[in-house]
Order: sequence, then structure tokens, then C-alpha cells
Amino acid sequence: MSGQTWTGSFHCVRGQFQMRLQITRNEPDVGGVLEFTSPQGISGAYAVNGVYSASAHHLHLAPGNWIHQQAPGWDTMPLDGETTADGHGFSGVVQSSRCSGFSARR
Repeated sequence: MSGQTWTGSFHCVRGQFQMRLQITRNEPDVGGVLEFTSPQGISGAYAVNGVYSASAHHLHLAPGNWIHQQAPGWDTMPLDGETTADGHGFSGVVQSSRCSGFSARR
């Protein structure tokens, strides 16, 4: 997975956010950066770390430290989902009471 960039969106109470996920470390321990932009133009980026199971196509990413936080009081959020069999899609749940699902492609 190292070197992959996924672009897509997720929905929260503040609207539809655009996201870019860049994977910088390889499986099974995966690391990278999640960047986002809100509908209001507020952007941010934080580190993510997790584990990828190639056999189950499952990827869980826990949030790490902020890299760029434009809006104080906003939280980093974990992502939990599956990649498609062809490896070009990634979708699942943003684990936050204020957000729902996400979908991304590479």
C-alpha cells in the first residue's frame, strides 16, 4: 500500500468533506496522512496509523497527531473500512458520532 494516494469524501454534520489519504508505510503496519477540506473551506491534516489485512481487504486507521489544524476544537477521527477486490476503492465508516461513511478511490 505504500505510495498509494486515495481521494474521496466523507459526510459529517458540517456537510460533505473532501479527503485525500496518502499511505507512506507498508502493510501490515500502515501509516500515512489524511488531509481534508470542509464545505466551508476549512482544511486540516493529521497522521494516521493502522493495520491492513490483505486477505480480508480490511484497513483500520487510528488518528495520530495533527500536522495542520486550521480550526481549533476539531477532532481527528479513525477510519475503518474495506478495499475493493481490485484494490482501487476504499470505503467504510468514520468512527465519530458526528460523521458517517466515507468513500475513496485511487
